[in-house]
Amino acid sequence: MGRAAWNSLPKELPCVRLLYTKNAEEKRQIASLTKMLTVYTALDYEEDLNKEITITDPMRWAVNWELSIHKIQTGEVYTVDELLHMCSMESAADACM
Repeated sequence: MGRAAWNSLPKELPCVRLLYTKNAEEKRQIASLTKMLTVYTALDYEEDLNKEITITDPMRWAVNWELSIHKIQTGEVYTVDELLHMCSMESAADACM
């Protein structure tokens, strides 16, 4: 994998036998899953991927900008397609707002 996992809970299918756990009871945010559900919802809802979106202050306030790689600013204009591609990257929560 090349990455250390914060949490893991692998299972052997189809019998669903637990192989091992690491911090399995610890509650953590599910950032990547949330981003992927955002992409899925946007693709399901918005048919025009060329539609332009202007970034507003409320959009920016919804995200911890220090943890994001794109540094999207208020007033910038992106297409839905550009935002979806940015949202798919690691540490890109700003594109998902």
